[in-house]
Amino acid sequence: MKIALIGACGHQGYALNAMRLMPEATLCAIAKGDESENISTYMNMLKDSVNPPKSYDCWKTMLDKEEPFAVSVSPKYFLHQKISCECLRRGIHVMSEKPVAMNFDELAELEETWRKSGKGFIGMHAMRYHPEFRAAYEAVKSGLIGKPLLINSQKSYSFSMERPEFYKKRELFGGTICWVAIHALDWTYWMMGHFDTIFATHTTEGNWNYGSCESSGVIAFNFRNFGQGTVNFDFLKAHKDTVPRDFCRIAGEKGTIEAFNGHARVITHDEIVRELELKPGENIFKDFLDEVRGKGKCLLSSEDTFEVTRIALAARQSADTGKVLKINDFI
Repeated sequence: MKIALIGACGHQGYALNAMRLMPEATLCAIAKGDESENISTYMNMLKDSVNPPKSYDCWKTMLDKEEPFAVSVSPKYFLHQKISCECLRRGIHVMSEKPVAMNFDELAELEETWRKSGKGFIGMHAMRYHPEFRAAYEAVKSGLIGKPLLINSQKSYSFSMERPEFYKKRELFGGTICWVAIHALDWTYWMMGHFDTIFATHTTEGNWNYGSCESSGVIAFNFRNFGQGTVNFDFLKAHKDTVPRDFCRIAGEKGTIEAFNGHARVITHDEIVRELELKPGENIFKDFLDEVRGKGKCLLSSEDTFEVTRIALAARQSADTGKVLKINDFI
């Protein structure tokens, strides 16, 4: 089973780690997403492996020559959709870095291309595979706190001047909502279901002169059937802070669940705080490849990927315009 990487700007570690878990898979090639991209870090890392991957300056040439079974797409973010669509048209399964599309037109084209292809497609929404968030999800779905009515979440990244130059331009980067907040929007959708209305705000203050890259913001929303939620997101995590600051709290009729820093806890009206059992971590790309071969089930579906991207794009538009928006208006 031949696997290829396209690009080196995001979380290609998911694919590389999957290769170590799948003896039947071979990393055949790594290609640049565009001519200016540097893939030397990965090539140097793998040069002494038993079957080192080939290096390509052009990803289309790589597809022509290697004909991989699946690809992990992670170039500069504005190229995600273009490359993913071409791979799907060629009959190749795709895991793409997020955001999988930069706007609603791109999203519609990508979804249509996927449906016509009959191939697998997911985004890198890998927080579902963090044991504490998975435990929180399973606790919500098992009814431990009754009907969930409120969720508050946080996603925080640190920032440095080593972030790529393309972060300075919205049309190349996509915005902080679509890069940072989308993780929290994904686990929120996973746990709570479909969004109804959404309102967001963001700012570029304190962004280290990185152009249109937002430093922080807040998103508020109602769900289709019941309940509300918020997400606060930022690039303000202190450089000396070694503790993960990703967090969610779900409140329901019977109690609350919290997930943070490798822990998931529940407290109800009838019992004191209890640690939830955490399952061993799994790999999103391995699960994806197993599913497309009929050998398992991935925690993330293609439909989930498209819906969460739609929510993130709507949140970004709300923050840009100052308007409350209905998610259904973008279907």
